[in-house]
Amino acid sequence: MATAVFCIAETRGQVESIVYRLRVAGFSGDEISVLLPAVPGTGGRGSSPSQPDPELAFAAGSLGKLTGIGTLRMSDVGPVLAAGPVMARLNGLQAGASPNGLRRSLVAIGLPHAEARRYAGELTIGHSLVAAHAGNTDKERIADAIFREAGARHIAALPRHAEVELGDPSEPRGAPDVG
Repeated sequence: MATAVFCIAETRGQVESIVYRLRVAGFSGDEISVLLPAVPGTGGRGSSPSQPDPELAFAAGSLGKLTGIGTLRMSDVGPVLAAGPVMARLNGLQAGASPNGLRRSLVAIGLPHAEARRYAGELTIGHSLVAAHAGNTDKERIADAIFREAGARHIAALPRHAEVELGDPSEPRGAPDVG
């Protein structure tokens, strides 16, 4: 069964290491997603659109081989660099337009409420979300091992039957968020 394997990375270096290792292991640029929040004090919530966060610009350069890279402004987190299939999905949902925008968007792409709350909270404090979209159980095991070896936290796999096609923003799914 195909899955997406998610984790939290605490540093930019950890994100870059995980993405590099996934690429070496055979994951393509459209099988890796990253949500990377602005670093507090480098632009963050208060930065103007005409003056992008230099940390996000640097990260965009180092993650440039991923598909669909861009910046989203999330109401609850501030500017977030999004790359991979998750970028198209969140962009299609107009993520971040409402309070708790990131958490609601993560639920809409198929994450259970508890995981979405945990991941949104982690992004709020500057940590990053990385996902590897595994086409089979071998790739799922490889992604899980890479995340663990890199010291990532909150590693979780979402089965394909529960996962929304991340590249198709036309039908958001997930239970309505009531809290």
